[in-house]
Amino acid sequence: MGNHIKKFVLLIVVALAAISVIKAEVKLEIQVSDTNLILGDEITLQLKADGVESDATLRLPEIAGLEFRQLGSPSSSSQTIIINGKMNRFSGLVYNIGISASKKGNYTIPGLVLQYQNQTYRSQPFNVRVVSADAQNSMQMILSVSKNRLFLDEPLIITLKWFLQHNVQEYTFRFPLLDQKDRFQLQLAKSPGTAATSELVVNGYKIPFQQEMETLNGEQYTVYQTALQIFPSDPGMLTIPAASVKATVKSGTEIKRDFFDRLVRSPKFKRIFAVSKELHVLVRGLPTEGRPPSFTGGVGDFQIQLSTAQNRVKIGDPIELSIRINGKGRFSRIQQPVLNEIPEYKKNFVVSDNLQPGDILEDSITFNQVVRARDETVTRIPPVQFSFFDPGKGQYVSVESNDIPIKVLPTKQITAADIIVSGQKAKPTGSVLQRQDNGIYGNYTFEDALTPQTRHPAWFLLFLFPPLVYLTVLVTVQRQRRLNNDQALVRTRAAKGKSSRRLKKAKSLITAESSLFLRELSQVLSGYISDKFNLGSGEVTALDIQQLAVKHSISRQLSSDLADHFEHFDRLRFSSQDVPIEERQAIIAAVGRTIKELERQL
Repeated sequence: MGNHIKKFVLLIVVALAAISVIKAEVKLEIQVSDTNLILGDEITLQLKADGVESDATLRLPEIAGLEFRQLGSPSSSSQTIIINGKMNRFSGLVYNIGISASKKGNYTIPGLVLQYQNQTYRSQPFNVRVVSADAQNSMQMILSVSKNRLFLDEPLIITLKWFLQHNVQEYTFRFPLLDQKDRFQLQLAKSPGTAATSELVVNGYKIPFQQEMETLNGEQYTVYQTALQIFPSDPGMLTIPAASVKATVKSGTEIKRDFFDRLVRSPKFKRIFAVSKELHVLVRGLPTEGRPPSFTGGVGDFQIQLSTAQNRVKIGDPIELSIRINGKGRFSRIQQPVLNEIPEYKKNFVVSDNLQPGDILEDSITFNQVVRARDETVTRIPPVQFSFFDPGKGQYVSVESNDIPIKVLPTKQITAADIIVSGQKAKPTGSVLQRQDNGIYGNYTFEDALTPQTRHPAWFLLFLFPPLVYLTVLVTVQRQRRLNNDQALVRTRAAKGKSSRRLKKAKSLITAESSLFLRELSQVLSGYISDKFNLGSGEVTALDIQQLAVKHSISRQLSSDLADHFEHFDRLRFSSQDVPIEERQAIIAAVGRTIKELERQL
């Protein structure tokens, strides 16, 4: 008995020792892109959780004046790094966090907290210094709104202007309002004029900007301008967050040593920053006083129109009615007018339930409704009233549609005398018949009594299905045989898929050394070009790109972008400074867009 107790105690000790080892294997490490944060800007923090696999919960700090947000889902990573003969292994989750600020000061962050397997782990603390943006005469950002006070669901135009006096090499444009585009039903607003249009990347979205020249405070600037429209959906004070941009511009030259340790003169770059002011707009709720019963949520200025293709029908025939509401406003908030609440409809028509949403176009919404005339005395489809709130007048307005004249033809009333029952000699007596469980009697009338019961013409398409399947299989087999005999064609067709796998591999090295990451990213582009044009396995040069551009009619802009990519990779790869994570993410996105544009043009 004593031996059993000793074994049991020993087992518990071993289990506790194993648990302590597992706990000791979890390590948290943070890397901050910059400890100086400019008001209106955002720095990135990377949290590496070594030994954490999944089902971990990250708790972000709550510090007045700072805002933390997780940038996407955590990614799994596994790597081995050897430095000075010492091997370091990492296997766990990597979190990316954005940090922004609302006021200046020096902040001490006690660390990030991660809960994993019922245990709590905290990273090392770090400091962040928040400063005001330096006045940049060469670059400015101005944000403006069409109104400072407006009603709920009234459109608000936001104009964004970027003023420049230098040629920008690289930029990072942020406008946090774009992250709430679905909530505000954000869309581009029409801009007057015929100025040249350029696409700029803001928060990862390509947005068209008009390019013009403008004088500001006596200085001449190149201005990029765009206008966005939103619909505030909650009453109260609406905050339009500041827009910001970080850019790299040339600032003379400097003497540096190249890869072969030679002194060379190379361009010198500096980073500049501009941020707009945060704006506040008062959103007022719609008044309850004077709100008509027919109000269904429309805010703006609208008209209503009825139409139908059926002006001559029989009693009970379906009449497909189109209710079109057009004008200016947020059409997604407009509900269909309820016809059963209109006395003339309720008296003269059977109104079918309509479960389909309205069809929204740029300047209108259309509802389809089926109605059926009850008797031949009906001479028109009555008008429909639509009420909306006009923010310009500050009151509710009701408009009425047109009516539609119709001709309702009488139908024959079937009586009991018209019914012949097999095997029955005497005719049924009485003229009033009722609905029965199996089938209906002859004079049964209901909404669908006169609906055609013939097959829809679409059923005949089933006869075409077998030959279409045969032809599709035949073409596919012949195409596959042709591909098997043409290795160059196979390589060309597979170029896009291979580039996606190479790009995925480059993304996995985003935290590795700069030279390793950039070399892999360079191979993504050169490998795609080699596969697409069936070239050799050597590195693609700028001369190769020029020749391919002429031979395959690649646009001048795209060939210039390709050359810039390779030049950018070489400049960063052979420089001594490390490439920040934010810049690496931007380079990956730019390479992906270039490959998509190449695929589109070829």
